Amino acid sequence: KEVFSIGFGDLHSIDYGICVGRVTESSSPMLQYTNTAALKGINRTAAFGGERNPDGDVFVFDASYCTTNGMLGVALSDGSLRLLNGRGECLSVLQLPGANTHLTSFCWDSTGTKLATSVAGTGHVVTWEILLNASRSDVQKTSCQAILGGGHTGTVFGTFYCGSKTEDQNDPLLLSWGVDGRVSVWHAETYGEADFPIATLVNDSEYPIFGLDYHEGTGCLALVGGSGDGGFIGIPAILYDIEKPDPKTSNPRSEDQLVGFEATKK
Repeated sequence: KEVFSIGFGDLHSIDYGICVGRVTESSSPMLQYTNTAALKGINRTAAFGGERNPDGDVFVFDASYCTTNGMLGVALSDGSLRLLNGRGECLSVLQLPGANTHLTSFCWDSTGTKLATSVAGTGHVVTWEILLNASRSDVQKTSCQAILGGGHTGTVFGTFYCGSKTEDQNDPLLLSWGVDGRVSVWHAETYGEADFPIATLVNDSEYPIFGLDYHEGTGCLALVGGSGDGGFIGIPAILYDIEKPDPKTSNPRSEDQLVGFEATKK
């Protein structure tokens, strides 16, 4: 049974371009809103899809609900990430000034106070910090934590917080993957700008990576991708074992646990 559906339009429209309705009803206000009021004043030539999107529609590329803070984050084709509460109300908008490309995906960390967005085309990953109020029901402040570059050439398709948790730190590492066939590792606590990752686990330009899963206990990566010609039908998923480095030469700090590791196909 449908509870409600959420439509997204121009960010500068009423309610930050968000309308809640029920698409199963014959007269849905959400559909009317998306196709009319939300599009007034849009520069259609700058919209995602260009001339192929004459109405300047805003498309959803990824959405994820965080059980820790009860918020829904939605990555959109206008380059914005909008954070909503359980009633569909927009609590915050995350967007870098001058951004002219869309977001492909994003992920929360385990605390619900950090997230990472994947940028199309540029090869960048952008991380954000979220300050919640005392009841953790609303956003007090959001800020850009870091812009991570040099890990990818071309579109980044996804990110994932991971790593053994300590008393002082949760999810100390951030994995990213993309069209270049790389899996890059970043310090999740990086601030400012980073020009390169701390490690590259996989680098196979013939296998663009569209999806990744990481098993914390076994250190196994599961990758789903495609062939170099743009198709992926019949292309198998690949499993990698993350082999531990020699403890005599490895950095003992927990946040560096994947630095020096090697990914070997199973």
